[in-house]
Amino acid sequence: MLQNPNGELNLNVNLRDAKTVECGNCNSRLFEQHYVLKRIPKVMIGAPTDVPVPVPIWCCSSCNAVLADFIPAGVGTFDDLFNLTETDNDE
Repeated sequence: MLQNPNGELNLNVNLRDAKTVECGNCNSRLFEQHYVLKRIPKVMIGAPTDVPVPVPIWCCSSCNAVLADFIPAGVGTFDDLFNLTETDNDE
């Protein structure tokens, strides 16, 4: 996205010119938003309990494939969200 001189985003786009996203598995064009819950340990943030943090993801409505290209920045890759690491099992 482009910013104007005031630092505001220029959202003047015509959606007819934008490419429609298709599922890489089944070519469907319909998607649903789901959430992966990440657990922030209480000791990391000084809270009385662990805190769940929802990470929004998009899944195909037909085959449930995750759109890995649309995983929010800062939460890692598809593998980071869905693969268990050794620390995930330490509960």
